[in-house]
Amino acid sequence: MRDILSELDNMKVIDEDDIITIKGYIRKKYATNDEIEDNIVFLDAVNKIIYKRLEGLPEQLKCSIKKSVIENTLSKNKTMITGHDIFNACITEDDINDFTSELVGWTNLNIKVEIETKDINKHLKLIGFKAISLKNVEKEGQHFESKVNVQQLRNSKVRRVTTVTRETKTLSTTPLLNLKRIKITGCRALVAVFIMLLSHTGKGLYSYIDNRKVKVDNHVVESYKNKGILTNYPNLHLPEYMRYKDINQEKLKEFLQGRQSILSKEPYFSTIISTAEEFNLNPIVLFSITGQEQGFVPESHKDGYKIANNPFNVYHSWVEYNTDINDASRIASRTVINLAKGRSEDKDPFLWIGTKYAEDPRWGKGVKTIFEELTQYVK
Repeated sequence: MRDILSELDNMKVIDEDDIITIKGYIRKKYATNDEIEDNIVFLDAVNKIIYKRLEGLPEQLKCSIKKSVIENTLSKNKTMITGHDIFNACITEDDINDFTSELVGWTNLNIKVEIETKDINKHLKLIGFKAISLKNVEKEGQHFESKVNVQQLRNSKVRRVTTVTRETKTLSTTPLLNLKRIKITGCRALVAVFIMLLSHTGKGLYSYIDNRKVKVDNHVVESYKNKGILTNYPNLHLPEYMRYKDINQEKLKEFLQGRQSILSKEPYFSTIISTAEEFNLNPIVLFSITGQEQGFVPESHKDGYKIANNPFNVYHSWVEYNTDINDASRIASRTVINLAKGRSEDKDPFLWIGTKYAEDPRWGKGVKTIFEELTQYVK
């Protein structure tokens, strides 16, 4: 097993040179972005790179594995992710015993040293897998969470975050147990990643408002607050009809059901609606994109439920990036917001976004037509 782990250590997923290259590309392509927006795009790119290297692992676990990899690398100031990191993320999954054969296949696909199921089972036993009580882990994880809340993490500097992660290492001498505890803290570790990348700006990601625009746009932001809409994304560069508004959800669902759309079901429908509200986008904008990209994902399609994980075709297509509806809708929202920047008043926003969102020159016109149709239908 030592040879196998050594080979996995040599399997590069992303290293410091890649990080430098990605950041340079982002600065060049999105020249009008501010630093926080650049970092969001960067993390999305890292997600895509990791996801591509998970080929052969169960689809339903890829998002969880991907998040674990990030939690245990970038959030700890590591500048390189290897196959060993992916392997470790896999063996911390609660149902590892259900997909050891897939893990064997993935490992053999990526390294030259052959591995068998018995090798993984022996390794799990060696590192104390059978000795772990998940009930106790959950209790201890809750105890740890009580000490660290999201607000503390948001207000911390990088060294504060690294101190917290060092404390988790002292909780147990069992490596797998440590990894499971870190996994239980979930999105807190992901928040730490954002802090690590953004802390030197001195601004929290979710409280950021461009100071250059505050005086001019304060009355608009205040109106959003009065309506209960988050001001993380004022989106003042978008026309008002593209910003968030309450719509007749029953009528919208009726429209989708008339097309036998999977997106009329849960969790797809509610997730897209809530994401639109979070990013201050008219929900019809997001649904219109799914209409243009995938015909609203009809149930009759043989891969319908896979397509529904990424009906926006972010990162080229649902085939290349098969994530989940929450992740995909958030990426699509950020993309729409960012691509709309720099548009002059005389340019149609859908046509403007379409020149960058898709290779098809008719994309913008198609989305606009669907948007207008849906808007009329839900009145």
